[in-house]
Amino acid sequence: MRTLKMLAAALILCVLSASVSVAQSDVITVGNASRLVEAVRLGKGGARDVAFSPGGRTLAVASNTGVWLYDTADFTHAARAIRTDYTPTALAYSPDGLVLAVSDSVGSVHVIDTVTGTQRFVFSQHTDYVTDVAFNRDGTLVASTGFDLNLYLWNASDGTLVRTISAPSPLTSVAFSPAAPQVAVGGTDFTVRVYDVGTGAEQTVMVGHTSPVIDVAYKPDGRVLASAALDNSARIWDAATGVEIAAITAHLNWVQSVAFSPDGSLLATGSEDTTVRLWNTGNWTERAALRGIAVGPLDMAFNADGTLLATAALGDAVRVIDTATGANRAVLDDFSRPIRGAAITTDGTRIVTADESGSLRIWDSLRGDEVARRGASQDTVYAMALSVLTNVAATGDSRGRLRLWDGFTGSPVARLGGYDTQISALAFTVDGSRIASTAVGAGGSAEITVWDVASETAVTTFDPGIRRVNALAFSPGGSSLVGAGDSGGLRLWDAADGDLLLTFTGHERDVVAVRFAFDGRTIWSAAEDGSIRAWDVATGEQQRAIELGSDERAYALAVSPDGSLLAAGVSQGFGDEVGLLRLWDTATGAVITTFRAHNGRVTTLTFSQDARALISGGVDGSVAVWRVR
Repeated sequence: MRTLKMLAAALILCVLSASVSVAQSDVITVGNASRLVEAVRLGKGGARDVAFSPGGRTLAVASNTGVWLYDTADFTHAARAIRTDYTPTALAYSPDGLVLAVSDSVGSVHVIDTVTGTQRFVFSQHTDYVTDVAFNRDGTLVASTGFDLNLYLWNASDGTLVRTISAPSPLTSVAFSPAAPQVAVGGTDFTVRVYDVGTGAEQTVMVGHTSPVIDVAYKPDGRVLASAALDNSARIWDAATGVEIAAITAHLNWVQSVAFSPDGSLLATGSEDTTVRLWNTGNWTERAALRGIAVGPLDMAFNADGTLLATAALGDAVRVIDTATGANRAVLDDFSRPIRGAAITTDGTRIVTADESGSLRIWDSLRGDEVARRGASQDTVYAMALSVLTNVAATGDSRGRLRLWDGFTGSPVARLGGYDTQISALAFTVDGSRIASTAVGAGGSAEITVWDVASETAVTTFDPGIRRVNALAFSPGGSSLVGAGDSGGLRLWDAADGDLLLTFTGHERDVVAVRFAFDGRTIWSAAEDGSIRAWDVATGEQQRAIELGSDERAYALAVSPDGSLLAAGVSQGFGDEVGLLRLWDTATGAVITTFRAHNGRVTTLTFSQDARALISGGVDGSVAVWRVR
């Protein structure tokens, strides 16, 4: 392991060689914080759906942050991005390829011009998550399904409602018949239902699955319908009679997606068992099992001639597979799962991020280019921290493994001890000499360990008296450690021996974020009771309480280096669909600014050491750098 002395020397060199452009940004202050704007966005979010344009020249990927369009002649970089202020859930091309229908998580379908990227109109009839969209064969109608139990048919040219069909259960998927005026939907009541497009009358109910149906697809001739379900099977139905033709039971886990090749000779089934299987539709025998997929695909799409199959999965790359060989033609690995940590190096040139899928990534903070990537874990990463002095990053995963990494190169530095259960929080001392970690308690309280980084040994291990510790923070001098936990738990311990120093009483629900002010006199905490509170470290008394809106919760906090600004990632609305950044003047408690930062909960938040940038990461799988305009 590199010594702290070597790392400190490297830090000095980096600070001396920091680019001039980093220093050109204004320091974020109470006076100018209202002018914060997004300077760069890192990552493309998690992929949810894929679709090839009718001619096959473009691959559209719906992610948590927008729609990314790739030229299929060169998958190296996205040719164009359509950024959205909503979370796309599904997409479909019109038959002429001129528009995309993109559904979202709060009840709307957006029709987007594929040439200009502008939105033509929005259909907002749904009252809940929209699960799927589809065009009919001549492109005059769009169907959309949702958790609100409704199937809507609407005019594709202007968004006017044509027909509402109410189903007996939430709907997960939709497909128009290529041969008849019919539309099929998959439901959570384990059925596939077929409705007449002209009248809305139910024509067929296909019964056989024993779990919710997740996807449906028609064979191009319209005679056969395939369905995928959480009972680990795909089923093949006679589209006219509803009679089951075959059951595909080779998968070992949920089957989440089905797709027919354009010539109808192949059916692809995608499963949570991390395989995609190709089936001959003449006799329903398996042609190939495609492996090497990290997460089961939520959606799949063939290109126009059936030579390529694209897959989308939250937590995996978008894979473009050669159907003849099973090899990856392209792996679009810029798509990630929720961000669990993001921090900027002391010189401001690099940003280190960790996401749930186990990827540790290093980025150029000005250009947004990815500099390095490491597989921090094969398991879910729940915690990340970066030492502000040594620029060493730490990650903790679901199996209790604590690893240290070089924050500039991503190279492994050390592995410290280990737990048997999930590491839920990490924190470095300011000088980087120690790191605290906590594991989720298995039937009892959590366990906190303070490690000496240079010797890679535990200094102390203690029971915090809290069942789960959600966040940790060292005092600026490193002598004490504060932990935020369940049921309003907020405690301060002596970092040397774990002795309890103070218990802060006031929060009524789980405390989820905690920060020391840089003078060490104040602790800020946020809880699921919708409040942010400031505490006096000397007495344990509450200094200030900030009450958020009735539908708001803060899950991430940051305090500016001079202590004048408090920033919070505020989730707004049911399901945390809107991730806001809000800044307060700590002297007066006045709100300075609020703006939308992420499509979903903000999970991590930090100021740069020179206060010229504010870094946020979210469940949408992206990290944003905010600077003063």
